[in-house]
Amino acid sequence: MEKIIARQKKRYPLMEKQDLLKLLLQSQSAGGHMISNKESALAYLKKETETISGDNLYLYEEISDKFVRLNLKPYKKYNFCLDYLNDVFVQTANDTVIKDIYYQGEKIGLNHHSEIYRNNYFPAYRVIDKSFITEEMRYIQVLNFLELMKKVNNKVTIVALEGRCASGKTWLSEKLTDYTILHIDDFFLPEEKKLKEFGGNVNYEAVKSVLTKLKANEKMVYQKYNCTTNTYQEAVLIPGNCLILEGVYSYHPNIRNLIDYLIFLDTEADIRSARLEKRILYERYINEWIPQEEQYFETFDIKYLSDLIV
Repeated sequence: MEKIIARQKKRYPLMEKQDLLKLLLQSQSAGGHMISNKESALAYLKKETETISGDNLYLYEEISDKFVRLNLKPYKKYNFCLDYLNDVFVQTANDTVIKDIYYQGEKIGLNHHSEIYRNNYFPAYRVIDKSFITEEMRYIQVLNFLELMKKVNNKVTIVALEGRCASGKTWLSEKLTDYTILHIDDFFLPEEKKLKEFGGNVNYEAVKSVLTKLKANEKMVYQKYNCTTNTYQEAVLIPGNCLILEGVYSYHPNIRNLIDYLIFLDTEADIRSARLEKRILYERYINEWIPQEEQYFETFDIKYLSDLIV
């Protein structure tokens, strides 16, 4: 929870004590109350969305291992269904066990955001269970972030896309058809050249060379590694205004200085496990590659260094 609080303070530096208390209450008990009238909740949601405008970098923001704040501005912008949001909002509130939450010895009660928070950040969201975030929402979470970042950057931007095995990195990169995608797997080292340390299977010098030239907006020809044949093939990369470096170790300290933003896919363990069971070399994933990746994520705190959690 400390890392989530730190992230919120970084995003919203004007937040005051009552904003922190609201965050703590919502992180444990969602809205902190049950909703008796689903229809009136929907009417209020529709009325609120009619009056809001503008952008928000985040479709949803993690406030605990269980709950997210789903922001109404991007939800409205991408024409998501208000009935669905109201349904899952009510279900989250009514399925959550309301418990007493204390901060510095005092019980936290229901409260509003501080005036300075409201006047500067214009909060408009619903707290829902993370399990109600759909695949389309996950995609829009990334697309919305990237599109807004393009508006403020007039240079080539490089985004690292990290996430555990089977978290959906390849699926997501294939949907981002308007972006240049570079896979960290293309820079894997042959078996005989790999180092035993975690992340020791990547040729970071080659990655640096490619990223440096791309930042200079230069067309790049590089040697792409094929792990099936253990050979290299020539590949050409045409620079665009935003490149996504996809794969575990794409935010490794060896290349981090060339990365502008980090996105982390935080897919639930049971979903990842079901996907992994369908893969060939399953035992190597479980016994070799995943333990190394977990050590990397934990050592460098990759999830909480990220600019966006999906």
